[in-house]
Amino acid sequence: MDILYTSTRDNSKKVTASYAITKGIADDGGLFVPDKFPSLDISLEELSKLDYKGVAYEVMKLFFTDFTKEELLYCIDKAYDSKFDSKEIVPMSYVDGAYYLELFHGRTIAFKDMALSILPYLMTTAAKKNDLKEEIGEEEGKYEYVEINKKDIKKPTGVLGATRKRAASVISRSVAGAGSAADTT
Repeated sequence: MDILYTSTRDNSKKVTASYAITKGIADDGGLFVPDKFPSLDISLEELSKLDYKGVAYEVMKLFFTDFTKEELLYCIDKAYDSKFDSKEIVPMSYVDGAYYLELFHGRTIAFKDMALSILPYLMTTAAKKNDLKEEIGEEEGKYEYVEINKKDIKKPTGVLGATRKRAASVISRSVAGAGSAADTT
């Protein structure tokens, strides 16, 4: 079952996941949402025995149907690596009769690390899938380290396409917090 994405403001135009990722926001200003929600093709018992990367793949493959298995595994492997201070990526704690996911083991010690760690890899892969090489520019893969609110983040340098500039801006503002004077262009 292929999942396509439509705008929250107009569901008449359907696009692939990779196109929605590179575009960011629909032309009409709406958010991209899946046209249907798939069911897991693995039991919860089987899912519970997988590590974080395995769970990420089993869920993401259902929503990013125009990505190959190799592409998704590459993105997941690169995103969830040693930048997390726990081998499990997202450990689970049992406290007072309840289980809690510890979503604070990434670089910024915040749950946003889960999404923002994989976004650049998904964007780069999606751009290649949609033949947007000219928009990425010659500087793909080159980074400088910048300090914003005492947090080290990677910020793309050099000539950037509109898609990469938007991602860098969103990531930088997210890490810096609202009201930061950080230069994100």
